[in-house]
Order: sequence, then C-alpha cells, then structure tokens
Amino acid sequence: MLTQHIFLGLKHDIAILKKRYRNCKKLMRAIIDKRGCPVSWLTIAKDYDIASHKTVKQYAQLLQELFVAKILYYIDPNKGVINYMKDKKIHLQIHFSIILSLSGLYSQKITDFSYVIEGIVATHLARKFPVFYWKNRREIDIVMQIGEKLIGFEVHYTDRIRETTAPVIGKIKEIVFLFRGVYEDKPPTVPVCAFLACLDLPQLIETQE
Repeated sequence: MLTQHIFLGLKHDIAILKKRYRNCKKLMRAIIDKRGCPVSWLTIAKDYDIASHKTVKQYAQLLQELFVAKILYYIDPNKGVINYMKDKKIHLQIHFSIILSLSGLYSQKITDFSYVIEGIVATHLARKFPVFYWKNRREIDIVMQIGEKLIGFEVHYTDRIRETTAPVIGKIKEIVFLFRGVYEDKPPTVPVCAFLACLDLPQLIETQE
C-alpha cells in the first residue's frame, strides 16, 4: 500500500513536470538491478529500452531533484576533480521499507543488504557535504568532500570483520569502515547504526585531523 502511494505521488509530480512516468519506473528498476555498482547512462539506456543516454541522464537528475535518487559521480582522488564522463553510482534515497517493496515489485529479492545500507549512508552524508565514489583496482564506496579534504567510507553490512586497510590515495588520507556491529580505533571502524544515529560530521572530521 505504501509503495502504491509513493508511485502515485511520483506519478503526480512527473505529470506536473510534463515528463514520462514510464521512464522513471524503468530507471528505478535499473537502480535496483545495478545494486549500487558503477554504470553508464548509455548502458542503462540500452538495457532498459530508454530512448538515449541523454534521456537517462535527464531522468536521473530529475529523480535526484525529487529526492528519490542520489547520483554519485567519480572523483579523482589526486586532483579532487569530478569526472562526469565516467560511470556513475545511483542510490535510491527513499525509505528502506519502500526499497524492499520496490524490489519485490520488480521481482528482485534482496539477499545482500550492503548496497542498500551504502545508499542510506551516502544520502545521509550528502545532506551536509558533496559525496562521490572512487574506483580503480579497488573501490571506495563513498568519498565525502569538505573543501580540499576528502574522507572515504566503506560499507560492509556484516558482523564478520574483513581486512581493513586505509591506504593514502591522493587526497583521501582517511577511510572510515562501517560494519554491522564492530568498533575499532585504527583504522576507524564503527557500526553503521551507531554512525547514522550519532552522525556529527564536524566532530568526525576533528577527530581524524
């Protein structure tokens, strides 16, 4: 029922803006299918029968303006420059239960919640600072930019402690690791729930300087 209300509200907003609701539904399905993996506008256009990569970009930006989606662009960690031509990560920034409902609607059962939690962390951080991502041979899920300073976040929604290394990558001097229920001092490792509940970015930045 709640999912239906979300769709009706979105459909109403799209109609007012004189856009095609069908494209929004296709794009939301693509976001769920891609599960937070970097993807190009062109790939989405081809895989989901959308007119062109320009249309995908337009509707992705529209969903972001409507607070339905959040786009994470690639950032060069050495120069701190955003590269809009590289693949993008797109997260839904609607309520967790709605994401589950949408996944069921599209017959995409969620078995790994890491990418959903990653999206929640990214959208929470984006309320105060610009957020991006970086990927080469390895990936930093979220890169938060504060002036010239870059802080990385890696989200692993599991109780099992994986190897946590925090190498210096250009201007990314610190990486915060977010697990389901793990605390460590070095490198900074925090349970996701505690991080979100006590999110105080100025204090976090101060403790890492």
